[in-house]
Amino acid sequence: MDENRFKTFFEQFPLAIAHLNLQGCFIEINPTLCRLVGHRAEALRGLPFHQIIHPEDRGESMRRMAPILSGEATAVAFSHRILHPDNTMAWVMADIAVVQDAESRPDYLACTLRDISRRKQLEANLRDQVNRERLLAEITRRIRQSLDWNEILAAAALEVRRQLETDRVIVYRFDADPNLGGTIITESVSEDYSTILGQRVMDPCFTANQCLGPYQYGKIQNTPNIHAAGFKACYVELLTEFEVVAQLVLPIILDTELWGLLSIQHCRAPRQWRREEVELVGQIADQIAIALKQGRIYQQVQQEVQRQQAVNALSHAVLGAQSLDAVFTLALSQIMPLLGADYVNVAQCRQDKALWLVIAEDGCNATLPSALGLEIPGGQDLLSPAMQQGEVLHNWMDARWIGAAVGAAVYFWRHNVLLTIVAGMLAYLPLHVLLGW
Repeated sequence: MDENRFKTFFEQFPLAIAHLNLQGCFIEINPTLCRLVGHRAEALRGLPFHQIIHPEDRGESMRRMAPILSGEATAVAFSHRILHPDNTMAWVMADIAVVQDAESRPDYLACTLRDISRRKQLEANLRDQVNRERLLAEITRRIRQSLDWNEILAAAALEVRRQLETDRVIVYRFDADPNLGGTIITESVSEDYSTILGQRVMDPCFTANQCLGPYQYGKIQNTPNIHAAGFKACYVELLTEFEVVAQLVLPIILDTELWGLLSIQHCRAPRQWRREEVELVGQIADQIAIALKQGRIYQQVQQEVQRQQAVNALSHAVLGAQSLDAVFTLALSQIMPLLGADYVNVAQCRQDKALWLVIAEDGCNATLPSALGLEIPGGQDLLSPAMQQGEVLHNWMDARWIGAAVGAAVYFWRHNVLLTIVAGMLAYLPLHVLLGW
């Protein structure tokens, strides 16, 4: 092939081709290679080949080229990234071989570059998919192996943060009334950012019905940049206080209850969340809900077992008791830990005096002093019939309770009692269980 025909072939060939000298610098470059690397031929001539390689790949690529530059090899092939002038990147496969002259001596290096960016992207997508499936499988396995939801939530937060390469993952649990706020109960955070574990969030911009309502129906808040999302200023201020720049928030729905939120927070810069990332986190939120439901069922079963064991133990103890006072002492000592109560007592209904008389108690302290011997007027008219029918009152502010026993209502109010359970025990012997003041 004469020189003109070779030049035409070289310039029109669709594959990126270049000639390098034996030191690895560009001599001739065809237009296809110029388009691939983003540089004009004039800018490339005399430039060492490694200068077009991405800085992060340069060391490994130079190591792979070393044998052909030293004469130890006649051909090498390796993949690397090239960095365009506009800072975009492309993956290429480089094939470099020694071309000999008429006397079989090394003359120059022939180099071809093939764009393999699409293949690399497909490989990366496949790896991401495998990692997502592995993460989901790992979280599912933990759920099946453990009923400790604290452990499950901590593991899920850590794995999500690692998989998505983000800065913070939290689980936020609502109070019984979500409009009153909630608490951050789980957190996995990079060492570069502050922890917000345990913080309560009661900001009205966040807890308002219009904000929470959509989460009840499965809304996902996908926010690449909180400053360009149209949020209210108070909500942006709250997120800024937590160093959040971008976030992905998903509801955790337990049966039909909005139990909490799973929040993935990117703090270093805005971030465009990919569709597959959103799908992965959605699946994890579903698995968390399953774990919580399993834990709740397990806890209910355990509580029922404990209650039954306590009832059986109490029955045996009562049979051996020598007096009614001993029966009350045993009963109250069992009820306190069983219900997690702060205070319990037994009041006898004295019909002859139209009052109740506190005859036994457990749990009195400096906050709630002893009520032993307290006479509570008005228990005969309204409450005693309810007790005889086995009715249970759950709150001392019940209208029947206040009307029938003003003295008891005043006593509970003075000591900040939040919840009272009143249940019939024997005939005309109400039992009061006070929970949390």
